[in-house]
Amino acid sequence: MLLGEDVLYVICEWWEDYIIGRSSGTELVSVKHREPSKGAWSMASLVEDGGVRHLYERWVAHKEQPRCRLQTNAGLTTSSAKNGASAAAVLAATEASGAIEATVKQDLSARLGCDTDTAERFIRSLTIEAELPKRDDLIPRLIVHFLEPRCSELGWTSSEVRKRFLAIRNLVFETAQQDLLAISRDPSANSKDDYVARAEKLKRITPEMVVEVMGEFVAGRSKMVQKLHAGGFGPTDIESCKRLRAKWAAFARQWDPGLPGSSQVVASILEETHNFAVKAEQQTDTANLPYGEAMRAAFLNLVESRQSTIDGLTAELILGAAYDETDRCSIWWSPVDALPTAES
Repeated sequence: MLLGEDVLYVICEWWEDYIIGRSSGTELVSVKHREPSKGAWSMASLVEDGGVRHLYERWVAHKEQPRCRLQTNAGLTTSSAKNGASAAAVLAATEASGAIEATVKQDLSARLGCDTDTAERFIRSLTIEAELPKRDDLIPRLIVHFLEPRCSELGWTSSEVRKRFLAIRNLVFETAQQDLLAISRDPSANSKDDYVARAEKLKRITPEMVVEVMGEFVAGRSKMVQKLHAGGFGPTDIESCKRLRAKWAAFARQWDPGLPGSSQVVASILEETHNFAVKAEQQTDTANLPYGEAMRAAFLNLVESRQSTIDGLTAELILGAAYDETDRCSIWWSPVDALPTAES
Protein backbone atom coordinates (compact mmCIF):
# COMPACT_ATOMS: atom_id res chain seq x y z
CA MET A 1 0.00 0.00 0.00
CA LEU A 2 2.68 2.49 1.01
CA LEU A 3 4.77 1.83 -2.09
CA GLY A 4 1.87 2.60 -4.41
CA GLU A 5 1.16 -0.94 -5.59
CA ASP A 6 -2.31 -1.96 -6.72
CA VAL A 7 -3.39 -3.11 -3.23
CA LEU A 8 -6.81 -1.74 -2.30
CA TYR A 9 -7.15 -3.53 1.04
CA VAL A 10 -5.97 -6.49 3.13
CA ILE A 11 -8.32 -8.71 5.15
CA CYS A 12 -6.67 -10.40 8.14
CA GLU A 13 -7.56 -13.85 9.49
CA TRP A 14 -10.81 -14.40 7.61
CA TRP A 15 -11.32 -17.23 5.10
CA GLU A 16 -7.53 -17.49 4.89
CA ASP A 17 -4.59 -16.14 6.87
CA TYR A 18 -5.02 -13.00 4.83
CA ILE A 19 -6.67 -11.83 1.64
CA ILE A 20 -5.26 -9.16 -0.66
CA GLY A 21 -7.77 -7.10 -2.60
CA ARG A 22 -6.07 -5.72 -5.71
CA SER A 23 -7.37 -3.60 -8.56
CA SER A 24 -6.56 -6.65 -10.72
CA GLY A 25 -8.48 -9.13 -8.52
CA THR A 26 -8.42 -10.98 -5.20
CA GLU A 27 -5.59 -13.12 -3.83
CA LEU A 28 -6.04 -15.71 -1.04
CA VAL A 29 -2.89 -16.23 1.04
CA SER A 30 -2.10 -19.13 3.36
CA VAL A 31 0.90 -18.85 5.70
CA LYS A 32 2.42 -22.04 7.09
CA HIS A 33 5.26 -22.08 9.60
CA ARG A 34 7.12 -25.39 9.72
CA GLU A 35 9.60 -26.30 12.43
CA PRO A 36 13.08 -27.10 11.04
CA SER A 37 12.95 -30.55 12.68
CA LYS A 38 10.15 -31.56 10.28
CA GLY A 39 12.26 -30.92 7.21
CA ALA A 40 11.08 -29.85 3.76
CA TRP A 41 7.56 -30.20 2.39
CA SER A 42 6.75 -33.25 0.31
CA MET A 43 3.84 -33.14 -2.13
CA ALA A 44 1.66 -35.06 0.35
CA SER A 45 2.47 -32.83 3.32
CA LEU A 46 2.18 -29.69 1.19
CA VAL A 47 -1.40 -30.60 0.24
CA GLU A 48 -2.62 -31.87 3.59
CA ASP A 49 -0.62 -29.83 6.12
CA GLY A 50 0.81 -27.03 4.01
CA GLY A 51 -2.42 -25.29 3.14
CA VAL A 52 -2.80 -26.29 -0.53
CA ARG A 53 -6.02 -28.24 0.04
CA HIS A 54 -7.59 -25.40 2.00
CA LEU A 55 -6.60 -22.88 -0.67
CA TYR A 56 -8.07 -25.15 -3.33
CA GLU A 57 -11.39 -25.46 -1.47
CA ARG A 58 -11.64 -21.68 -1.05
CA TRP A 59 -10.71 -21.20 -4.70
CA VAL A 60 -13.53 -23.55 -5.77
CA ALA A 61 -15.99 -21.89 -3.37
CA HIS A 62 -15.20 -18.55 -5.02
CA LYS A 63 -15.85 -19.98 -8.50
CA GLU A 64 -12.15 -20.22 -9.40
CA GLN A 65 -11.82 -16.43 -9.48
CA PRO A 66 -9.09 -15.58 -6.90
CA ARG A 67 -5.36 -15.98 -7.24
CA CYS A 68 -3.85 -18.17 -4.49
CA ARG A 69 -0.54 -17.94 -2.65
CA LEU A 70 1.19 -20.20 -0.15
CA GLN A 71 3.93 -18.66 1.98
CA THR A 72 6.17 -20.84 4.15
CA ASN A 73 9.53 -20.73 5.89
CA ALA A 74 10.24 -24.37 4.97
CA GLY A 75 11.81 -25.61 1.77
CA LEU A 76 10.42 -28.15 -0.69
CA THR A 77 11.61 -31.69 -1.22
CA THR A 78 13.74 -31.39 -4.36
CA SER A 79 14.10 -35.02 -5.43
CA SER A 80 12.10 -38.21 -5.47
CA ALA A 81 13.53 -41.70 -5.42
CA LYS A 82 10.97 -42.80 -8.03
CA ASN A 83 10.60 -39.82 -10.33
CA GLY A 84 13.73 -37.69 -10.04
CA ALA A 85 12.47 -34.17 -9.45
CA SER A 86 10.01 -33.92 -6.58
CA ALA A 87 6.40 -33.13 -7.50
CA ALA A 88 6.38 -30.45 -4.77
CA ALA A 89 9.38 -28.67 -6.28
CA VAL A 90 7.95 -28.91 -9.80
CA LEU A 91 4.59 -27.57 -8.60
CA ALA A 92 6.27 -24.57 -6.97
CA ALA A 93 8.39 -23.85 -10.04
CA THR A 94 5.48 -23.90 -12.48
CA GLU A 95 4.78 -20.53 -14.09
CA ALA A 96 1.25 -19.62 -15.17
CA SER A 97 2.42 -19.30 -18.76
CA GLY A 98 4.52 -22.46 -18.82
CA ALA A 99 3.76 -26.11 -19.49
CA ILE A 100 2.60 -28.18 -16.54
CA GLU A 101 3.94 -31.71 -16.30
CA ALA A 102 1.23 -34.35 -16.69
CA THR A 103 2.51 -36.29 -13.69
CA VAL A 104 2.15 -33.24 -11.44
CA LYS A 105 -1.40 -32.57 -12.65
CA GLN A 106 -2.31 -36.20 -12.10
CA ASP A 107 -0.69 -36.28 -8.67
CA LEU A 108 -2.44 -33.12 -7.52
CA SER A 109 -5.83 -34.04 -9.02
CA ALA A 110 -5.71 -37.41 -7.22
CA ARG A 111 -4.87 -35.77 -3.89
CA LEU A 112 -7.53 -33.06 -4.26
CA GLY A 113 -10.18 -35.34 -5.74
CA CYS A 114 -10.68 -33.31 -8.91
CA ASP A 115 -10.11 -33.88 -12.64
CA THR A 116 -6.78 -32.94 -14.23
CA ASP A 117 -8.23 -29.92 -16.09
CA THR A 118 -9.38 -28.41 -12.78
CA ALA A 119 -6.02 -29.26 -11.22
CA GLU A 120 -4.25 -27.43 -14.06
CA ARG A 121 -6.41 -24.31 -13.66
CA PHE A 122 -5.70 -24.31 -9.93
CA ILE A 123 -1.95 -24.73 -10.50
CA ARG A 124 -1.98 -21.74 -12.85
CA SER A 125 -3.66 -19.64 -10.15
CA LEU A 126 -1.19 -20.75 -7.45
CA THR A 127 2.09 -19.15 -6.32
CA ILE A 128 4.29 -20.89 -3.75
CA GLU A 129 6.89 -18.90 -1.81
CA ALA A 130 9.15 -21.25 0.13
CA GLU A 131 12.15 -20.66 2.41
CA LEU A 132 10.88 -17.33 3.70
CA PRO A 133 12.31 -16.07 7.04
CA LYS A 134 11.57 -18.17 10.11
CA ARG A 135 9.28 -16.80 12.80
CA ASP A 136 12.14 -15.53 14.99
CA ASP A 137 13.89 -13.85 12.05
CA LEU A 138 10.85 -12.36 10.37
CA ILE A 139 10.69 -8.91 12.01
CA PRO A 140 14.45 -8.13 11.76
CA ARG A 141 14.47 -9.28 8.11
CA LEU A 142 11.44 -7.15 7.24
CA ILE A 143 12.96 -4.08 8.85
CA VAL A 144 16.56 -4.43 7.68
CA HIS A 145 16.14 -6.04 4.25
CA PHE A 146 12.78 -4.65 3.15
CA LEU A 147 11.97 -1.35 4.86
CA GLU A 148 15.34 0.34 5.43
CA PRO A 149 16.42 0.17 1.75
CA ARG A 150 13.09 1.78 0.79
CA CYS A 151 13.24 4.77 3.12
CA SER A 152 13.57 7.24 0.23
CA GLU A 153 10.58 5.70 -1.57
CA LEU A 154 8.48 5.82 1.59
CA GLY A 155 9.59 9.30 2.60
CA TRP A 156 10.83 8.03 5.98
CA THR A 157 14.03 8.78 7.86
CA SER A 158 16.07 5.81 9.08
CA SER A 159 15.13 6.66 12.68
CA GLU A 160 11.42 6.32 11.83
CA VAL A 161 11.56 2.80 10.36
CA ARG A 162 11.19 0.73 13.52
CA LYS A 163 8.53 2.94 15.11
CA ARG A 164 6.47 3.04 11.94
CA PHE A 165 6.85 -0.70 11.42
CA LEU A 166 5.55 -1.32 14.95
CA ALA A 167 2.60 0.98 14.28
CA ILE A 168 1.68 -1.06 11.19
CA ARG A 169 2.23 -4.35 13.01
CA ASN A 170 -0.04 -3.23 15.85
CA LEU A 171 -2.74 -2.27 13.33
CA VAL A 172 -2.52 -5.74 11.75
CA PHE A 173 -2.59 -7.45 15.15
CA GLU A 174 -5.63 -5.51 16.35
CA THR A 175 -7.48 -6.14 13.10
CA ALA A 176 -6.68 -9.85 13.11
CA GLN A 177 -7.95 -10.14 16.69
CA GLN A 178 -11.37 -8.63 15.99
CA ASP A 179 -14.06 -10.89 17.49
CA LEU A 180 -16.50 -12.18 14.86
CA LEU A 181 -18.56 -14.02 17.48
CA ALA A 182 -19.85 -10.66 18.65
CA ILE A 183 -21.47 -10.17 15.25
CA SER A 184 -23.04 -13.63 15.26
CA ARG A 185 -24.62 -12.87 18.66
CA ASP A 186 -25.90 -9.49 17.50
CA PRO A 187 -29.61 -9.78 16.62
CA SER A 188 -29.28 -6.86 14.18
CA ALA A 189 -27.08 -9.05 11.95
CA ASN A 190 -30.18 -10.78 10.68
CA SER A 191 -28.89 -12.18 7.40
CA LYS A 192 -25.87 -14.02 6.11
CA ASP A 193 -25.03 -11.18 3.72
CA ASP A 194 -25.13 -8.67 6.57
CA TYR A 195 -22.87 -10.87 8.71
CA VAL A 196 -20.37 -11.28 5.86
CA ALA A 197 -20.29 -7.54 5.15
CA ARG A 198 -19.76 -6.64 8.80
CA ALA A 199 -17.17 -9.36 9.37
CA GLU A 200 -15.21 -8.29 6.30
CA LYS A 201 -15.25 -4.67 7.47
CA LEU A 202 -13.94 -5.63 10.92
CA LYS A 203 -11.08 -7.62 9.42
CA ARG A 204 -10.17 -5.14 6.68
CA ILE A 205 -7.15 -2.83 6.55
CA THR A 206 -7.29 0.02 4.03
CA PRO A 207 -4.63 2.50 2.88
CA GLU A 208 -6.46 5.21 4.84
CA MET A 209 -6.03 3.21 8.05
CA VAL A 210 -2.31 2.81 7.39
CA VAL A 211 -1.94 6.55 6.75
CA GLU A 212 -3.75 7.27 10.01
CA VAL A 213 -1.49 5.08 12.15
CA MET A 214 1.54 6.62 10.44
CA GLY A 215 0.40 9.96 11.85
CA GLU A 216 0.18 8.56 15.36
CA PHE A 217 3.47 6.74 15.72
CA VAL A 218 5.52 9.34 17.65
CA ALA A 219 4.53 9.22 21.32
CA GLY A 220 0.92 9.06 20.22
CA ARG A 221 1.01 12.61 18.82
CA SER A 222 2.10 13.36 15.26
CA LYS A 223 3.53 16.68 14.15
CA MET A 224 0.15 17.50 12.65
CA VAL A 225 -1.61 16.85 15.96
CA GLN A 226 0.94 18.94 17.88
CA LYS A 227 0.53 21.87 15.49
CA LEU A 228 -3.26 21.72 15.48
CA HIS A 229 -3.32 21.53 19.28
CA ALA A 230 -1.04 24.57 19.47
CA GLY A 231 -3.39 26.36 17.07
CA GLY A 232 -6.34 25.86 19.42
CA PHE A 233 -8.06 22.91 17.76
CA GLY A 234 -9.98 20.72 20.23
CA PRO A 235 -9.58 16.92 20.56
CA THR A 236 -12.78 16.08 18.64
CA ASP A 237 -11.87 18.55 15.90
CA ILE A 238 -8.41 16.99 15.62
CA GLU A 239 -9.94 13.53 15.12
CA SER A 240 -11.96 15.00 12.24
CA CYS A 241 -8.74 16.47 10.82
CA LYS A 242 -7.13 13.02 10.85
CA ARG A 243 -10.02 11.56 8.87
CA LEU A 244 -9.82 14.35 6.28
CA ARG A 245 -6.09 13.76 5.94
CA ALA A 246 -6.72 10.05 5.30
CA LYS A 247 -9.36 10.90 2.66
CA TRP A 248 -6.88 13.19 0.93
CA ALA A 249 -4.25 10.42 0.94
CA ALA A 250 -6.72 8.04 -0.73
CA PHE A 251 -7.64 10.67 -3.33
CA ALA A 252 -3.99 11.52 -4.06
CA ARG A 253 -3.19 7.83 -4.54
CA GLN A 254 -5.44 7.78 -7.62
CA TRP A 255 -3.05 10.18 -9.33
CA ASP A 256 0.27 9.18 -7.83
CA PRO A 257 2.17 6.53 -9.84
CA GLY A 258 3.82 5.20 -6.67
CA LEU A 259 7.27 6.56 -7.53
CA PRO A 260 9.34 8.90 -5.35
CA GLY A 261 7.86 12.38 -5.34
CA SER A 262 4.36 13.44 -6.30
CA SER A 263 2.56 13.21 -9.60
CA GLN A 264 2.04 16.39 -11.60
CA VAL A 265 -1.64 16.52 -10.58
CA VAL A 266 -0.87 16.05 -6.89
CA ALA A 267 2.00 18.56 -7.08
CA SER A 268 -0.30 21.20 -8.60
CA ILE A 269 -2.93 20.63 -5.88
CA LEU A 270 -0.29 20.95 -3.16
CA GLU A 271 1.07 24.16 -4.70
CA GLU A 272 -2.45 25.59 -4.74
CA THR A 273 -2.96 24.43 -1.13
CA HIS A 274 0.20 26.24 -0.04
CA ASN A 275 -0.93 29.42 -1.78
CA PHE A 276 -4.28 29.28 -0.01
CA ALA A 277 -2.54 28.71 3.34
CA VAL A 278 -0.22 31.71 2.81
CA LYS A 279 -3.16 33.99 1.94
CA ALA A 280 -5.24 32.65 4.84
CA GLU A 281 -2.41 33.33 7.28
CA GLN A 282 -2.08 36.88 5.90
CA GLN A 283 -5.81 37.46 6.41
CA THR A 284 -5.74 36.19 10.01
CA ASP A 285 -4.95 38.21 13.13
CA THR A 286 -1.96 36.10 14.21
CA ALA A 287 -1.39 38.30 17.27
CA ASN A 288 -4.64 36.99 18.75
CA LEU A 289 -3.65 33.52 20.03
CA PRO A 290 -4.65 30.82 19.33
CA TYR A 291 -5.54 31.62 15.75
CA GLY A 292 -5.71 28.17 14.09
CA GLU A 293 -9.50 28.04 13.73
CA ALA A 294 -9.65 31.59 12.33
CA MET A 295 -6.93 30.75 9.82
CA ARG A 296 -8.80 27.60 8.79
CA ALA A 297 -12.02 29.60 8.24
CA ALA A 298 -10.10 32.01 5.99
CA PHE A 299 -8.52 29.06 4.20
CA LEU A 300 -11.90 27.46 3.50
CA ASN A 301 -13.34 30.75 2.21
CA LEU A 302 -10.52 30.92 -0.32
CA VAL A 303 -10.85 27.26 -1.29
CA GLU A 304 -14.63 27.39 -1.76
CA SER A 305 -14.33 30.32 -4.14
CA ARG A 306 -11.91 28.51 -6.44
CA GLN A 307 -12.73 26.78 -9.71
CA SER A 308 -11.23 23.32 -10.16
CA THR A 309 -10.98 21.17 -13.28
CA ILE A 310 -10.02 18.05 -11.33
CA ASP A 311 -12.92 15.64 -10.92
CA GLY A 312 -13.81 14.85 -7.33
CA LEU A 313 -11.53 17.47 -5.78
CA THR A 314 -13.59 19.04 -2.99
CA ALA A 315 -12.85 21.74 -0.46
CA GLU A 316 -12.68 19.03 2.22
CA LEU A 317 -9.99 17.16 0.28
CA ILE A 318 -7.90 20.31 -0.13
CA LEU A 319 -8.22 20.89 3.62
CA GLY A 320 -7.07 17.28 4.11
CA ALA A 321 -4.06 18.07 1.91
CA ALA A 322 -3.33 21.08 4.12
CA TYR A 323 -3.38 18.84 7.20
CA ASP A 324 -1.00 16.43 5.48
CA GLU A 325 1.36 19.31 4.67
CA THR A 326 1.06 20.38 8.30
CA ASP A 327 2.65 17.07 9.27
CA ARG A 328 5.49 17.86 6.85
CA CYS A 329 6.07 21.25 8.53
CA SER A 330 5.03 23.10 5.37
CA ILE A 331 1.87 24.66 6.86
CA TRP A 332 1.45 26.01 10.39
CA TRP A 333 -1.62 26.99 12.40
CA SER A 334 0.29 28.65 15.22
CA PRO A 335 3.59 30.41 15.78
CA VAL A 336 6.62 28.13 15.50
CA ASP A 337 7.59 28.85 19.10
CA ALA A 338 4.20 27.58 20.29
CA LEU A 339 5.65 24.06 20.04
CA PRO A 340 8.25 22.60 22.41
CA THR A 341 11.04 22.92 19.80
CA ALA A 342 11.25 24.70 16.46
CA GLU A 343 12.19 21.40 14.80
CA SER A 344 8.73 19.98 15.60
